[in-house]
Amino acid sequence: MAWSSGQIASRFDSYFIKLAHTRDKIKAMDSTRGAATSIEFPGGQRAVAYSFVFLPWTTNKVIDEELRRNLLLALAAVFIVAVFIIADLLSALYVLFCVSFTILDTIFVMYYWDLTINTVTTIILILSVGLAVDYSAHVAHEFMVAQGNRAERVAYSLTQIGVAVFNGGFSTFLAFVFLSLGDSYVFTVFFKVFLAVVIFGLFHGLVFLPVLLSLIGPPSHSATDISKVEPESGDSSNTEKKVAENGTTAAEEEVEMEPLKEQTV
Repeated sequence: MAWSSGQIASRFDSYFIKLAHTRDKIKAMDSTRGAATSIEFPGGQRAVAYSFVFLPWTTNKVIDEELRRNLLLALAAVFIVAVFIIADLLSALYVLFCVSFTILDTIFVMYYWDLTINTVTTIILILSVGLAVDYSAHVAHEFMVAQGNRAERVAYSLTQIGVAVFNGGFSTFLAFVFLSLGDSYVFTVFFKVFLAVVIFGLFHGLVFLPVLLSLIGPPSHSATDISKVEPESGDSSNTEKKVAENGTTAAEEEVEMEPLKEQTV
């Protein structure tokens, strides 16, 4: 094409073959832009490749990195807030594990549901971090304020807060269950992802976390531990020694006091 001095701009159309996979689309877009940029025109002018389909393709190109970064930032925020609320580093770390495992399990289920990583699923996954933290944080906090050994504190936590956590998950399910009846892609994805988050969140909060705390849970915040209050096996022998040293028991002292009361009367 000859370039005349009075020509301001020119354009021509080109077409892509049918591309089924996102990676092929991104590769075609990058190669087209690279080929257009490599063309040099007199006067330092450059060619630009543009298409309306490049907008969603550009989004798909950066969505993986954006999802990883935003999930890590959300999980970091969960851990920091959990440290201040639960006031224990180890418990906050366990809560972080539960939330992370819930999101990972949800992503695995999304693969079998043929849900790809796009703008809709990315937004819903990031929102799911805030939903998943609720199920494990309450159990961990209740465990830290309970007294006794680990097994007793886990039983106390599940007794006090377990039913409330389950009811919270069930009420959340009732809040979005009618989205399953919609034909919209956004509604369908919202229902599937949140359903997986509620199921896996309840599992990690009411099953996985209590087992973990019963095995390697941190000590209680309470200064008084039930295990310390209960008498040890050697206390009975110490009591017998004191009785032997005094020579009398409480029953004998009462018997000795009765004649004194009669004399006073």
